[in-house]
Amino acid sequence: MIELRISIWQFVRVMVALEEQALDNPSGAAGDTVFDAWRDVWEELDAHLAELGRTDIEAYADMMLDQELVIVCDTAEHLGEVVAAAESVADDLERQLAITKDDEQKAVHLRFEAEGLWELAEELRRLGRAGFGVVPRKHVSPQPSKSRTRRVTAPSRRTPGTKRPRRR
Repeated sequence: MIELRISIWQFVRVMVALEEQALDNPSGAAGDTVFDAWRDVWEELDAHLAELGRTDIEAYADMMLDQELVIVCDTAEHLGEVVAAAESVADDLERQLAITKDDEQKAVHLRFEAEGLWELAEELRRLGRAGFGVVPRKHVSPQPSKSRTRRVTAPSRRTPGTKRPRRR
């Protein structure tokens, strides 16, 4: 078990990817994924961010860009899932960047996010070696500051059965 410190925006990107993966594979081992382990934390954070987005855009931006989440990762397998998700999203962002020619502002944002997610994946691999004694499996093929910290602990298991609607 290791404690991870992740920027809120990175956590959001990773969890959206993991949520889509869970929805695309409903027959997967329920309760055995990092998404299942972190689902309660994710749903609470997602609802809070949605509310801030509606009511206080400054607080929303502050939370997304200037705050971190501290969360427990129970297994090397779960850490490997997070690394793979971060790398998959970074790959997707780089593909978007390759076709973004006329919008320099969008390109700057895409570059920032892709680089941040690659750095996150590398840091998580380092933590995996130190905490679990293994390097989580590297993502091989992609699928189609000032800092304030929020300490959140995710339960290690969740009762399967509840699904969130797909984001649009």
